[in-house]
Amino acid sequence: MRQWVRWTFTVLCSVALGPHLRALADAYTFATLDFPGATLTIPSGINNRGEIVGQANTASGGHGFLYYKGDFRLIDVPGASFTVAAGINDRSQIVGTYNATPASPSQGFLLDRAIFTSIDVPGAVSTNASGINNRGDIVGSYQDTNLVFHGFLYDGEHFVMIDFPGGSSTFASGINDRGDIVGSGGIGVSTSDGFVYDGVSFASLIFPGAFRNTATGINNPGTIVGSYNTDPVPHPGQAFHGFLFENHRFASIDVTGAFSTTALGINERRQIVGEYTEASGGAEHGFLASP
Repeated sequence: MRQWVRWTFTVLCSVALGPHLRALADAYTFATLDFPGATLTIPSGINNRGEIVGQANTASGGHGFLYYKGDFRLIDVPGASFTVAAGINDRSQIVGTYNATPASPSQGFLLDRAIFTSIDVPGAVSTNASGINNRGDIVGSYQDTNLVFHGFLYDGEHFVMIDFPGGSSTFASGINDRGDIVGSGGIGVSTSDGFVYDGVSFASLIFPGAFRNTATGINNPGTIVGSYNTDPVPHPGQAFHGFLFENHRFASIDVTGAFSTTALGINERRQIVGEYTEASGGAEHGFLASP
């Protein structure tokens, strides 16, 4: 039987280090990754084999996908109207989110050896699964009956609530094999902090000068990727930039010539996946960045 445990934490420190900024455009090779015929491709997770999962919007709707060595494969929860694949581990276990009907709330899922299992936080209005490590621990977010978002950790038996201290909302996005969790917490109306949580305390991840920060992926050595925005006022069409954080230093990730770049996942080979928006025309594409 699933047990529900509520954990909240009050230890918070900051790792926003200003003097150590550098760009990664020269250190990485960027390749566009678009699902054939899709109007939108968002790669969000990559494992150490190089398998990539994400979301592809086509004429038939929204689908999850798996990409490996040049081949794409659709991932659809049976009977669902919409599916998103978000995270994958080295055992090729995949987690994501689906909607049974267009009007129904989101539910999480685990895909393991062609078997889909729903992941639903008890009592939640909606559940989204975002990341999975090699132990099978799953992280994601859910919305309670007051429509507030919380993060969660699920070990296959127990759900644990994760609330970023002082945040109005919490989204847990990625987890490594040590159990380090990354995500973001809303602070007021217009700002958010990325965070890394090690099971005891939270540390904020704030790119210098940024107002909205999200941490979305973490590998086993502890390298983190995410995105940030420097506009103090949220507005439609604002540009984001990706970031990489390692050895207490930030580096920007921007696809050359793109209007906006978001970094979403990273593996131990430091390959990064995400999406970018063209500066001219506004078309959106997925990318794979390799060092």
